[in-house]
Amino acid sequence: MTLAASLTLIVVAALAATSDVLHRRVSNRLNLAILLLGLGWRAVSVCGWSPALGLAGAATGLALLFAPFAVRWTGAGDVKLLTAFGAWLGPGSTVYAGLFGIAGGGLLAALVAIAGGAQLRRAVALNVYASMCTLTAPVAPVRAKRFVVPMALPFAVAAVATFLVRGGF
Repeated sequence: MTLAASLTLIVVAALAATSDVLHRRVSNRLNLAILLLGLGWRAVSVCGWSPALGLAGAATGLALLFAPFAVRWTGAGDVKLLTAFGAWLGPGSTVYAGLFGIAGGGLLAALVAIAGGAQLRRAVALNVYASMCTLTAPVAPVRAKRFVVPMALPFAVAAVATFLVRGGF
C-alpha cells in the first residue's frame, strides 16, 4: 500500500460521502471513477494477481448488498459504491468494510430517527413491530430525502479504515 493510493482512496471516499450527505445520492460517474481507480491501482501494484483480487472484491461488494437492495433496504448507489470500494479492498477486506459499514449505517439510522421527530420514530417502530409479528422483513417506505440514511458515509469510513489497517486483500 502506498501513500498515494491511501490519499486517493481517502479523497474519493470523502467525495462520495459528502455527495450522499448533501444530496442523498452518489453519482454513477463517481462510483465508476472509484472502481476504475481501484482496479488501476491494483494493476500497477506489486502483486501480479492484484487485478483479479480487485475484481473479486468488487464482486464481493455487489454480493453483500444485492439482497438488501432487492428488498429496498439500501439504494443502488450504495451497492455500486461498495462494489467500487471492493476493487480497492479485495474480497476479504470488502467483507469487513461492508459489515462495519452496515453497522455504522444502523447507528446513523438511529440518529436520523431521533432527529426526525416523534412521527418518524412511531412509523419506524410500527414497521419493525409489524415485521416481528408477521415474521417478515421490514418494508422500506419511501420517505422525504432528509429521512433517508446516507449510507455512503459509513461505507466510506469503513472502506478507508479497512484499507489503512488491512490493505487490499
